[in-house]
Amino acid sequence: MWECALWPGVVPIPSKPLSWQVISVTHLRAEVARRAGERCEYCLIHELEAGFPHQVDHIVSRKHGGESTSDNLAYACVDLQSVLRQ
Repeated sequence: MWECALWPGVVPIPSKPLSWQVISVTHLRAEVARRAGERCEYCLIHELEAGFPHQVDHIVSRKHGGESTSDNLAYACVDLQSVLRQ
């Protein structure tokens, strides 16, 4: 996830053209985890059962124009993260 160099842990989120609101990475991760019920949004395993903390994954990758917004982020287990990266 891209972070602002001036404010580490902060991601700019476009809300309107030429207008930006700022949301912290921690808050965005918590929002995605809450929406997912702390379950992997691909295989539905709960984070407590997975053995490792889940991670936030871009559904449409940034290199393909995906944004770091909650509607383009999925909560994913580590096992699927490795599969999705191949």
